[in-house]
This record gives sequence, C-alpha cells and structure tokens, in this order.
Amino acid sequence: MRSGRLCKLFLWPPASPPGGDGLFDTLGHEEASADQTLKQAERLLEAEDFQGCEECLLAKQADGSDALRSPYAWRLLLHSYRFQHKHSWARKLAEEQLAKPTKATQHPIGKAMMQLSLAELELADKKQDRAAQLAKEALAVFSELDMPSYEAFCLLALAGAASANEKYRDAAEFAEDALEGFQQEDDESQSARGLGRALLALAEAEQALQDFGAADRSIEKALEIFKFGKDEKWQAFVLQIRAGWSYNQDDPFRAATSAEAAMHLWQSNGHPLSREAELAEIACSAFLVLNQPEDAMKPVRACLYRARMMGDRTIEGHMLYVTIHVNQVLGDIEGAIKVADKSWEVFHELGNRKMELAVLRAKCHVQLAGPTPDPKALDTAKQAVACAEQLDQLDSQKDEELGNAWLQMSRLRNARDESINAQKALETAIQSFEAAGQRRRAAEAGLELADLSAKVQDYASAVDMARKVQSLCRKQNDVKGEASALLLLGGVFLQQHDNLGALKAAEEAFELFRQVGDRVQEAHALFLVSQAGRQHCTMSKATVGKYWIYFGAALQAATDAMALAEHLGDMLLAHAYVVLAEIQVLSVPLRRDALENAQQASDLFSHLGHAAGTAHSLELQGLVSYDMQNPAAAVEAWDKAKLVYAQANDPKSVRRCQECILQLEAGQASATAQETKGSIEVKQEAPRQLPPPILSLPKRERREIKDPMSLQGEERVMAQLAKILQDLGVEDVGDDDGLMSSGLTSRAAIQLKGEMEQAFAGIHIPSTVAFDHPNLRSLSNWIADSIAEEGNETVMFEPLVPPMWDYTPRQSFRIQMTMDVHPQLVYYVPLASEVLKLAWVQVLAFLIPTWVVVKWLKVEAEDDRQFGSVSVGLGAISSLDCPDDLPEVSGMLSYSAEEELPMRGKPIREGELWHLSTEDVVRKVHVSLFINGLSVSFETKKVLVPLSPFTLVRNCKFQAASFDIKEFADFKIFKVHLHAANRCYFFGVRGSTLLEGEEERSNWVSDISTAIRLVTQSLFPPFRIACNPLATVDGTQKRLLAGYLLHSDSPCLVSALYCELQAHHDGKAMFVLYENENCKVPVKAMALTADSAVAEKLGINCSCFSVDQRDFSSRTLSERKLWLRAISNIKVKLANAAPTPSSEDLEHYRQAVKEQLHQIRTSLQCKIRTDALLPPSIHNTFQSTVSPFNMDLWAEISGYHHGHVEEDEGESVPAERSPAL
Repeated sequence: MRSGRLCKLFLWPPASPPGGDGLFDTLGHEEASADQTLKQAERLLEAEDFQGCEECLLAKQADGSDALRSPYAWRLLLHSYRFQHKHSWARKLAEEQLAKPTKATQHPIGKAMMQLSLAELELADKKQDRAAQLAKEALAVFSELDMPSYEAFCLLALAGAASANEKYRDAAEFAEDALEGFQQEDDESQSARGLGRALLALAEAEQALQDFGAADRSIEKALEIFKFGKDEKWQAFVLQIRAGWSYNQDDPFRAATSAEAAMHLWQSNGHPLSREAELAEIACSAFLVLNQPEDAMKPVRACLYRARMMGDRTIEGHMLYVTIHVNQVLGDIEGAIKVADKSWEVFHELGNRKMELAVLRAKCHVQLAGPTPDPKALDTAKQAVACAEQLDQLDSQKDEELGNAWLQMSRLRNARDESINAQKALETAIQSFEAAGQRRRAAEAGLELADLSAKVQDYASAVDMARKVQSLCRKQNDVKGEASALLLLGGVFLQQHDNLGALKAAEEAFELFRQVGDRVQEAHALFLVSQAGRQHCTMSKATVGKYWIYFGAALQAATDAMALAEHLGDMLLAHAYVVLAEIQVLSVPLRRDALENAQQASDLFSHLGHAAGTAHSLELQGLVSYDMQNPAAAVEAWDKAKLVYAQANDPKSVRRCQECILQLEAGQASATAQETKGSIEVKQEAPRQLPPPILSLPKRERREIKDPMSLQGEERVMAQLAKILQDLGVEDVGDDDGLMSSGLTSRAAIQLKGEMEQAFAGIHIPSTVAFDHPNLRSLSNWIADSIAEEGNETVMFEPLVPPMWDYTPRQSFRIQMTMDVHPQLVYYVPLASEVLKLAWVQVLAFLIPTWVVVKWLKVEAEDDRQFGSVSVGLGAISSLDCPDDLPEVSGMLSYSAEEELPMRGKPIREGELWHLSTEDVVRKVHVSLFINGLSVSFETKKVLVPLSPFTLVRNCKFQAASFDIKEFADFKIFKVHLHAANRCYFFGVRGSTLLEGEEERSNWVSDISTAIRLVTQSLFPPFRIACNPLATVDGTQKRLLAGYLLHSDSPCLVSALYCELQAHHDGKAMFVLYENENCKVPVKAMALTADSAVAEKLGINCSCFSVDQRDFSSRTLSERKLWLRAISNIKVKLANAAPTPSSEDLEHYRQAVKEQLHQIRTSLQCKIRTDALLPPSIHNTFQSTVSPFNMDLWAEISGYHHGHVEEDEGESVPAERSPAL
C-alpha cells in the first residue's frame, strides 16, 4: 500500500529537533549570571538561532569570565555545530578538549561530557562502534559520580549504536535502563525531555522488533511526557514519527491526523519548511489511500504557497512533484502532465538531476494511465533514460536509477504491444540492477520478464526465469521474493493448464506470504488456488469424489480470500466476489449465491470506475442467469456488458457478448459466455493480448492428415480431431498450436462441440471444450482419458452440494454428502488406483465386512494419511473406527548437549574458512561439518562445536574497527550461534568474485542448517499432533493443540516434553508441559496472558521459538508456524477480553486447527529418520515397549493420532532427577 514516493524525497526517519539536555550544570560558576547565560543559550539553540547561541556562549561576562568555563556550555556549543552539520568543526573541538583539557574539561565531569558529545557526533556520522566505546567510557564516569540523568544520556547513545548495528533487543534494554535513570531525577520538569527521549528510543527498538503494540504504547507515553513538559517541538517530532509508522502499518487515518497535528505544532513554533514538506507528503499519501484526493491537496497546496512566499525553489519543486500523483487520482491527466513539466523546469534550473529523472518517470506513468496511452509517453521514457545516463559516474545510485528508467521503458513498450523491444528493455534493466548490487530489484525485473514471456506464450522461458528467481531468492533468504516467484510460476502453470502444478505453487506462495505478513499477496495466492481448482474441475473428467475434493479446495480458497479482502480495500473485495462466483456457478445449489456475488462485484467495480471488472462481472451474471433458466436476465446482463466493453474500447469482448445473445436467442448453448479471463487486473485495465514475437523462423511444412481408421489409440484420436478442425476451416494446425490463434472462431467452437459428440459417441463434451483445452495435444489427451474412464463407469452423476469433511483425530474418515440419486440407480466399478469411489462404497457397506473395507482403505489412502484413513458412505453409513494399539510409554526423554561431544561419521563438508574471533583478529581455519557438529582446526588446537536444536545459523555483515575495510569488503560472513550457551562463532568466505563467495557461503549455511534440522528431528519420539482431549485425563478437556516440543532446560540439557495449549479461561490460558503423551505427569504449567512474550528465533531453516523467555523447538518449520499461530490467536482473544469459550466454541476452535493441519499435512513429516544424535542425559527416564526410533513403529502408526494411547499410569519422575524448569 505504501507509495513509492513516500519518505524518499526527504530524510527519513527525520532528524530530531535541536536543543539541549534540559539540565543546567554550573560547575565553576556560582554566580546566577552564568546559569542564566546557559539557559539563554539553550533557548536560542532550540529556536535554531545557532549564531545567537554561539555568540551568547562566547561573550564575556560582567566579571570578565565567559560561559565556556562550564562543561555544559561546551556541550551546548558542540550541539550547535552538530545541528548545523559542521561535524568536522565539532569533532576537532571535542578532540582538542580531550587532548588538552581546559579548566572546564579537566574535571572528570567535563571530560565525560566531551566524550558523550563526541559519541553523539560519531553516531550521527554512522560510526556506531566508536560511539559505543565513547559512551561506555562516559557512562563509567557518570556512574561513579552518581549522575543518573547523564548516565541515561549515555545509555541512549548506546541504544542508538545498537540499533545502527541491528541489535534491536540490546537497544531496547539500553532504552529501558535509560528510562530508569531519568526517573531517578528528583525534579520531574528537569528530566521530562530525557524521559520522553528514552521512551521514543524504546518505541523505535520495539518497532524494529515488530512488536507494534508495545511500540505504540511507548510512543503514546512519550507524547504524554512531552505534553506534560510543554515541549511542543518534541511533541511535533513524536507525531511526525507516529505518522510515518502509522502509514507503513496500513493505518492511513491515524497517519493523516498525526501529520496534520505535527504540521500545526511545527508551524506555531517556527521550523524549517522542510519539516512541513515531509509531513505534507505523508498526509497527502494517507488521504489518497483513504480515497480523499481533495483533502490530500490541502497540505500540499499550503506548503507550496509557503515555499513560493519564501522563495524556496527546492521545496516548491518537491511539492509540485507530489501534486502530479494527486491530479492523476483526480482524473486530471492533462493537469498532471502540466504540473510535471513545471516541476521538471524547477529541478532543471537547480541542476538536480535525480529529481529531474524522478519527475520524468512520474510524467511517463501519468501518460500511460489514461484511457489510451499517450503517444508522447515514448519520448518521455527516452528522455528519462538519457537523464539517467547523464548522472554523475561517482553516484552510487546511477545504475539503480538507470535500471528504473529501463524498467519503465519496458512497461511502455509492453503497453504499445512491442513485446520484443519490451523484453530487450527488461534485460537491460536487469543488468543495471545487478551492476548496482540491487539483487531484489533484479529479481523483481526478472519476474516481469517471465510474465511478459508468458503473455507471448513463451511458457518455457517464463518457467525457466521464474525458477531462477525463486532459487536466487531462496539463497538470499528473501522469503517475499521467493513467494512472488512461486505466485508467478503458478500463474504460468495455470495458463499451460497444468492445474495441479499451479495449485502446488500457489499454496507454497500463500504460506510464504503469510510468513512475511503480506496480506494482499496472501489474497492473490488464494485467488490463484481457487482459479486452479476451478479450472481443474471444468477441464478434467474426474470421478465424483475427486471432482468435489478439488471443488471444495477451490471454494475454501475463494472463501478465505474473501475474508482477507474485506480488510484490504474495495478493489480486492470486488475481485474476491468474482472469483467466488466463478467457483459457485459450478454447483447447482450455489448458483443463486453466485449471482448475488457477481452483482456485488459489478456494483463495486462500477463504484471504483473499473471498466474491465464491471464488464466481466456483468458477463458472469449473464452466464449464471442462463444456467438458472432465466434467459431474459441473461440477455439484459450481456447487453450491459457489451455497452461497458464498447466504452472501454474492447471490440473483441463486444463481439463475444453479441454472439452469446444471438446464440441464446437462436436457442443455442451459451458456450462463448465462458470465454472470459480467469483473473482481473486489479491495479489497472486489463492489457491487450500481445502478438506472438516476430522471429525469423523456417517455414513449416503443411500437416498431412492421415486416415483415422488406419490408426490406433491416441494417434487415432488426434487424427480424428485434426480432420474435424480442417472441416471447420482450421487447417495446418500443429499439435501445440493454439486453436484460437490458428483461426478457430467462437462460432466454430460451438460447432466443434457437436462434431466431437458425433465422432466420440458416449463422451460428454462440455460447451467450453475449445477454451478449456486450447491446443490439439491437450484436447486429444483429454479425449483419450475420457474414453479410458468411460470404460469403467456405468453411471456418471453430479452431486448437488459440496462435501463436508468431518475431521476427527481417530483413524477414520467421513464424507457427508447429499445426493438426489436413488440407491438402486447407483453402480460403480472402481479402478485400482482410485480411493474415493463413493457409489461403490455404498455397495461395499452392505456386502463386505467392515474390517475388509478398513484394511483396503489403509493401503489405498496414501495421500490422506496425514489426517487418517477414509471411510465414506451414502445415506446412513456410519464412520469406520479402527484404532491401532500404540506402545505403552512412561517417563521423560532428556538429552545431553554438553560441549566436546565426539563427532559422528564422516564429514559432510569441509574446507578452509576465515574465523573472526574478534573484530581485530581474522585467521584462516579448517572446518569440517559432521552430522552432529563442527570441527574447527586452528594452528595449535582443534575445537569441537556440537550442534543442538537451539543452534542458529544465519548470514551477517563484516564490521572492522582497526583493519582497512576495503581489505575485507569481499568477505561473506555467517555466524553459528549456540543460543542456549550464549556463544557465537563467526566464519567468513572469500571467493574470487562476489558471486562465487555468495554461493559458497550459501552452501555452508544450507548444509549447517540441514545438519541442525537432522539433529532436531532425531530427538523426537514418533507422534502425531492432537487436538481432541484425552477421555481419561480431565485436565486435557480444554485442549486445542498438543504435541511434542524440545525444551531448553539449561545450556547443556534438552528435553522432549509433550506440550498442550489450552483454551482461555477467566482472562488467561494455560500452556502445560507433560512428561509424555499420556499426560499423567505435568512438569510445568505456564499461564499465558495478552502480554506474554512470544517470538520466533531468527535463523536459516530454524524451528525455534520462545514463550515467556522459555525456548522451544518444533519438529518442522510448519509445526512452529502452527504453534505460533495458535498461541497468537489465544493472545488476541485475551487482549480483546473474549469470554470463556463454551463446549461448542471449543469444537469450532479445534476444527480450525484441524483444517490448518490438513493444509500443511505434507510438510509435517520428517524426511529422514535416524537414531538420536545427542546422547541421553542422566534425567532420561523414558520407557517404551519398543524403541522410540524404531522404523517399523513409524510405519505402523502412519496416519494415527496419539489421542488413543491406552491408559497407563506410567512412572513418576523423581523430583531430584527432573530437569530444572
């Protein structure tokens, strides 16, 4: 949602307002005049009268002395230089005072103040390590002298240094300590500014940690403190920070109100115009998101007026630049172009090449956004490319800006149907982004190139490019980039009619988008899932059970997308209505709902002024009305769609609607009504179909059609189809050529249906066959599959309602389905490879004993073992329960993670790496990676680093204090963090090229993370995640989720505990840890509240997370997501004071968990089984009738949930042998 223009024209985050500390020190001056001089100097500093402040500090007093005899006066002088960006002057002055102290600075307080001021100066110059060192030295002095407020200022400097090093947890701790220091000040008015600054630093750290609720509370408290101290400048600064955060967190209303309040405060207190310009841009962007363009213009117009009155041409040009987008939203395209020309003239006069380029790109975007592309847009794009090439060669952003210019050129070429030129421009853009080191931008451009290749039907190139981008993003740990590549890959598969491939790619993309919290892209992934499921239902002649499985998946995905879209704007909501209607139209009982949803979509699209969406929705209404035997309503809807298509200048769609009306009036089938696109462009009008690329290809020989009667099998089917197409006027069509592009018209497509029904008697041919199977090979394969299935089926019927899965943790399956078919009319002979043959199961229910059916289902239902075997039936057939006996267990599994454990087996990987023991010591070592640890060989010794479930590995950056940074610029660093032992090992890779070094580091990180996963999974006993309570244990009646997790008992002890999350009750929920799945012996019960700290650990392929400072590790990444999602849902209910759930509510909650389990079932199983890779500890009391790592046991209980363990009292763990929890 965030505008690309926001916070890029000005400094963000904004610089803090100038001012002193609010604490007056009179060391060396007992006269009141000195104190008054310092107060006057601080007031001048806060008024940004820097010259007056310096004159006040340097002026002689009545007694012949000067104010610089006070340490605080020196600090104010350094403040003045720093706020004027005279950093070299300030640094030189501070270093001279430290080297040759005067009377004011020779005292420990004076020296400490110089060190603190110099630390703040180094922090402003992004030298955070030097700043941290100086702040620590000053902190030691102030602590010894018992000056809590200045101790707090030192802690704030340390917090800033930690944030600059991306150590946000440390920054939060420093800010909290600073807050305590300021609270120790006796005079609250003296420490108000310090308290507010500490709360603001804490909020910034919490924001970086994505704890948005805590950050919001902290910034509100900071605002209250500054209001109490009547410090309006800092109030304005806090409001400005909150406005930016609110906009980025999709809260445009709060962003707009905060920005307007901050603008009022800045204006009333005297401020540089740049402050108002920054806030005007935020307010303008927020109002545009709120669809209030008139209000968006008000702050921009006011700032523009003030800039012209003050003669500030830079601000004037920026405000004109912001106005371009506002005019475009208002629909004043001509006005937007005129404003762009004025803005360009201003920046050209100022010689600001970067802003010239930005204005040209904005102007080109406006020219493309009109009803028809402006012919002058190409000239503007060429001018933007030329401007980018003229940027200073020393400018590090030249390559990036050049890439952006070529990217816009490619989009323009694409809009002009110049596909070859568009591809060339995209390739140039990718090269520019790679030269600039912008891998993410290069990946995004690569996805656009893949999308363009798909549009010109070069599917092989599109798939290849999408997979390359996916692989690159995975190596870079770019989750969002990988998800975007998967989403595009699924779209290409959908166009190729590889529906199962599209489903798989879309589901993976959905999980990744959910991981990064991108809800808009989550909705798009769900749209793709639903479209792929719908297309699979309409294209394949599947059995009844399989048909409704895919129908149910598509319907559920569309429903989930609708729930997301309700919170993401009207455009996505309208799109969701269309997708849901397209699914519902496939089921007779749901067609009325489909018609209502299509009407809702057309209303929304019409309100938004989206012509393509409005026409598509009306066309869909006509289709549904026709299927509901209401031809008058169908004709009316198609007439309206035809008018909208005509207004949108889409003659092809107009002809399609006209053909539908003529065929309906002639009594023919409404086949062409379904020749609609599966998806709608949400951001802009649907692009025109691109022509095939113009290539110099050899002339193809004319296809020779053989006599079908002389052929057999698929060859005969293909020859028969070729002959039918030739009779319809489609000659010389290749096996993979598109039927429509080869000359098959919509009217001929209707005739094709009749010809095929005569040629292939007994096969049901749908009216949309030419659109569902767009080439000869696809059509032939579908006919061959239909003939093969027809030989096994006597009766084919369509269910009236979709199935409802009754998910239970027992080894049984049930599908409840209402069918308007008499039992005597149903007869079904199954194929051996198929599982769900509903009609045949009805016969089995009466003729074959239950245990035979159960045994067969256990063998056949391989795809469904993740949620149990299947029992299906019609009418009054009951579910089939078949519990297997599990081994009796007691006691608890515990493992030792002590250091110097022996390495097992042969090395998986070994080689030379650079070891970074400190920032000043870098040496080459030989590292061997084993299945359970690392062996690091130094010159004189060897160190063994065992891997435990709580070991984290991730990439990091090199930071050096004493080395020449250029010498190590090509180092690629990663760290192995022993979280439980609180120890890190840093290793570096150095390749002959940056790409080679990056690849080598990725390989090491990948292999180490794989070894950690293997160690983690080896420590779990066999189990299944459970949702239902144990009948024999009353304490489990509120269970929502239960399963084994590894718990870090101490740095050297890991236990596998059976954890149970219970529903909330009386304002809290319980997280109970048991010895094992029998739940007889609880080890620890943790109370969860709305404020409970829950976080995931950061690491490659890491499954660790923490709950209230206790560390856990799950068996797989999917299980961690499941646990965190369940706990988060509980916290949300607690935060909203939800009432205690009833028994019915608990069943709904469990059902939701089970649905999530079903969605991720394929990722819950471990890929490899091995014995435990950590030795058992002395606390290990686990007992079982078989080994917990027995391979046969895993095979025996596949698909079984542990809710059916037989009653076993077990053995209690002696208190002295229980791990310390």
